[in-house]
Amino acid sequence: MEAVKGNILIVDDEESIRRTFMMFLKQEQYNVSLAANYSEALEHINKTPLDAVFADIMLGEKNGIDVLHAVRQSGLDCPVIMITGDPNVTTASAALRLGAFDYLPKPIRKDRLLQTTQLALQHKKLNEEKQRIVAENDKYRKHLDAIFRSVKDGILTTDENFRITAANEKARLLCELNPLDIENNLPLTDDNPLKKTCLEILSDVIRHNKTMPELDYRYKSPDRKLYSLQLSGMPLLDNKHKSMGAVLLIRDQTRLVELENALLEQHKFYQIIGKSPQMQSVFELINYLADVDSTVLIRGESGTGKEMVARAIHQAGSKKNEPFISVNCAAIPETLLESELFGYVKGAFTGANTNRIGRFEAADGGTLFLDEIGDMPLQIQAKLLRVIQEKTIERLGENRKIEVDVRILAATNANLEDCVAKKTFREDLYYRLQVMEINISPLRERMEDIPLLISHFCEIFSAKFGKDIQGVAPEAMEKLINYQWPGNVRELKHALERAFIVCQENRIRLEHLPPAITRSKKIHHLNDSSGVQEIPPEVIEDALRKTGGNKAKAARLLGISRQTVYRKIEKMDFSDEG
Repeated sequence: MEAVKGNILIVDDEESIRRTFMMFLKQEQYNVSLAANYSEALEHINKTPLDAVFADIMLGEKNGIDVLHAVRQSGLDCPVIMITGDPNVTTASAALRLGAFDYLPKPIRKDRLLQTTQLALQHKKLNEEKQRIVAENDKYRKHLDAIFRSVKDGILTTDENFRITAANEKARLLCELNPLDIENNLPLTDDNPLKKTCLEILSDVIRHNKTMPELDYRYKSPDRKLYSLQLSGMPLLDNKHKSMGAVLLIRDQTRLVELENALLEQHKFYQIIGKSPQMQSVFELINYLADVDSTVLIRGESGTGKEMVARAIHQAGSKKNEPFISVNCAAIPETLLESELFGYVKGAFTGANTNRIGRFEAADGGTLFLDEIGDMPLQIQAKLLRVIQEKTIERLGENRKIEVDVRILAATNANLEDCVAKKTFREDLYYRLQVMEINISPLRERMEDIPLLISHFCEIFSAKFGKDIQGVAPEAMEKLINYQWPGNVRELKHALERAFIVCQENRIRLEHLPPAITRSKKIHHLNDSSGVQEIPPEVIEDALRKTGGNKAKAARLLGISRQTVYRKIEKMDFSDEG
C-alpha cells in the first residue's frame, strides 16, 4: 500500500464539490478531511497537522479569506488554495495578495487540481527547507557570538594625534604593532592595509566626535592567512565629555564568514549555483537522471549553463570517472562535423593521412554532450539517429560497424518544434532526444539567484586578480538584480570580471559596471489589481521588446496576466505582432 502523500482539508458549502475533491485526491493517496463551513474548518485547523487547504471563497457568513486568516493565526505553515466560481472576482485577487498560494476555478478539473496540489506541497517542502537553513544559520551565529563573548576583541586606543595609548594582544597581533611603539605612545602608522583602514576610521571618529558604523574588512596577514574582520570606532571621552581621542574595536569574524560560506555551499550543486525553485527542480532532475541511460534534452537560452548541467548529470552518476566529451555542433563546419563525430580511416578523403577515432569512440563508456543540436545538418542527424538506435558507428571510409556504449546528452537554445515543422530537424530524432527534458530558466526569471552568483564570482575574481574587493555596493547590486540579462549567467560573469579589472576600491560601484547595465531601465512589476488603465503603454512596449514580442513572457515580466497584456494591446496604436 502506498504511503499517504499529505493531509488535505477541503472547505466548501457544496457537498458535491467536497465529494469531488475527496474522490480525486484519495485516488492519488492523499488523506482528505472535509468541512462544510468556517466552524468545521476551524476544528480541523486547530487539531489536524495539515499540508494544504482548499477553501471556497464564498462560505455564507464567513468566506475563504477568513479561513486563510485562521490558518495563518494557528501557526500552520501550509498553502491555502482558493476555490472560486469566478476567477476574476476581486476577492480572489485579494486572497492572493493576502498570501493564498493559488486559486482553482469551478468546475474543478482533475488534472488542474492534482497539479495545484502537487505544486502546493512542493512549495511547503521548500519553505520548510528554507526555514531549516535559516534556523541553522541562526544557530551558527548564536554559537559564534558565545565564542566571541569569551574571547577578547582587538582593542586599540589613540589620542587626538593618533598616538597609541593602549592595545590588547589581539589588536597587536592583527595590526602587527611593535610593543615598543605602544609603550612609547608612538603614532599609529599606515604601513599595512589594515592599519591604514584603522587610521581612516579613527580620523573620522575624532573629526566628527561620533561613533562610526561597523565596517566589514578582509585582511591578508604576512603569513598569508585571510582574516574577515569587523571594525568600528567610537569617541574616547573624559568625565566632562570632552574628546580624549578614539577607541577602535576589531572583531575577528573569520570563523563566522567561513560558516556562512559553508551555508552558501549548500546552494551549490556540482558548481551550479541557485536557490530558486526553478534551479532546485533542475538539481532534483539531475539526481534522477544521473544513472539512467536515456537521452536527455537540455533546453535554455544562451549562457544559462546547459553544458554545466550536462557535466553535473555525468558527474552525479556511476560513470563519473569515464569520459565526458563535448561537441558544439554550431562551432564545427558542416564538412568537418561528420568526421569529428564518427572518425575516419586513412584515405577516406583528401588529407586523411592516418586513422582517427571520432568523438563517439572517445566517449565510449561515458557521455557525449551535443551542444546546439538544432544546428546539426540533416544528413548527420540521420546517422545520429542510427547510432542511438543501434549503438554502433561507422568511421568515414569504412563499412565496419563499431559498437559504442555512449550516453547522449543534447542541448539547444532553439525551438526544435519549429525546426521540425520547417523540416530542418528530423521528427524521429526529436522524439528520441527528448525522452527526458530539462528546462533551465533564464536568469531574469530567477532573480533570487543573482546575489548568490555575484558572491560566487566575486570569490573567484578576488583570487584571480589578487584584489581585496569586499563585494558590491547597494546601488550597483540593485542594478545587477533588475537588469534583464539577455546573456544570462555568462553575461553576469563577464560583467563582474570587467568590474574587477577596473575597480580600484574595496567595493564594486555603479561606475565599474558595463554601460549596458548602468543605462538599463528597471522593468515595472505591476499587479492586475492596479488596473489595465494604470499601465503606461511604453511599459507594455518595453516588455514586449525585451521578450521578442512574446506576450506570455511579457506578462510574466510585468507580473500581470496574459489577458491583461492582450487587452492593453487592443487599446494601443500598434500592430499585434509576435
